[in-house]
Amino acid sequence: MSTLLKNAIDQSGHQIKKTFEDFPADAWDAKPIPGAMSAREILAHLWECYYALNSAMDGKDHAWGEFQVPAEVVANPAEFAWKKRDEATSRALASSDPKHHDLAIDYVALHDAYHVGQMVTLRSAVQPDWNSYSIYPGH
Repeated sequence: MSTLLKNAIDQSGHQIKKTFEDFPADAWDAKPIPGAMSAREILAHLWECYYALNSAMDGKDHAWGEFQVPAEVVANPAEFAWKKRDEATSRALASSDPKHHDLAIDYVALHDAYHVGQMVTLRSAVQPDWNSYSIYPGH
């Protein structure tokens, strides 16, 4: 396992989780930016990526856009998404197959970082007093 890969997964994980931490309950479906996804949609999309990472490591193709967040977890989707993320990234990091490491970079480390920016923007729009620096360790 690469220390750099683990650090990238850990850092993007910390940041994406912080953008959802204590997210305002009444803003989950808000779309203050036309054409952008809501927080709920971003979280479902992230969940799909973590699911797709597991599928790819199993040698299976993923049918993008067909994934549905299981109905039983709608009440607390973030908690279950992070469990799915941890499952997929632990598996990738434990693998000796460099393809699995590449997939973890694509499906998790870089992809989460991309959505961190979206969530910071969205959260700043729906909760102007939110501290966007809180995504960084020590803040």
